[in-house]
Amino acid sequence: MSLQYRTRSMSEDRDWLQRCRLCRLLLMDTLDWWCREDEAEFPVLPMVAAILYLYGPRCHPFSESERNLRERLLQSPWTPVAEFRAAWPLRDATACDQLVSDLSEVLRSAVAVWTNQSISQLPPEMVAERLANCILAHHYVVFHRRETTKRDGGFYGNG
Repeated sequence: MSLQYRTRSMSEDRDWLQRCRLCRLLLMDTLDWWCREDEAEFPVLPMVAAILYLYGPRCHPFSESERNLRERLLQSPWTPVAEFRAAWPLRDATACDQLVSDLSEVLRSAVAVWTNQSISQLPPEMVAERLANCILAHHYVVFHRRETTKRDGGFYGNG
């Protein structure tokens, strides 16, 4: 394996971990804001657009400031469909609709638990992990290498 190949893979791993970290921060900050502001509805679709941005090619995860992350991303004019199209312009609308629907369902289910039970019943970290798994299941993020880590169910994930 060449050094360039290993470097690219390590870079992909670092980017992935940073994207996951930013998604957790966004979710925790949004949940905190939602609880403090006593908003009637959790901003599901703006969150889905923000999540697609964080995992998409427009986002450079180490250049993305954590400061005011929620404010910047949830007030973005980009919709979930626009974010999906920016990442995958040639995929059909069905793939987009299914991913947006599945991400929305993860968030709505979490909000139901948080509203009817408690946040401790479903920690935001667990929800962020479910969102990342959904991103991977729909191949929104694709890793281009033969040896992969557990995160995409590859080489080590089959055991």
